[in-house]
Amino acid sequence: MFSRLEIETAELQVFAHNEKAIGLYRRLGFAAAESLPLRRTEEEGTVKYSVVDRSQANAGFDYLKMELPAERFRQLHPGALPISRNAYRTG
Repeated sequence: MFSRLEIETAELQVFAHNEKAIGLYRRLGFAAAESLPLRRTEEEGTVKYSVVDRSQANAGFDYLKMELPAERFRQLHPGALPISRNAYRTG
């Protein structure tokens, strides 16, 4: 995944109160990086959440930004990723 996409860190955002999802992501190697305050709005019956400054937050909970560096993934799951960026290229 990391080599093919040419990224060094995978990131995700999860509602900070979703303990089951956070537990799964931690078991996969992700670590909490930042708490992101949310503003809740409704448009045409659809609820939307936007990351905002703490002073504008009204959702009552945050997103939790989690990160998994490629090197940590390799340590936790040896053999799961090729090291070389050329591993998927042929010819």
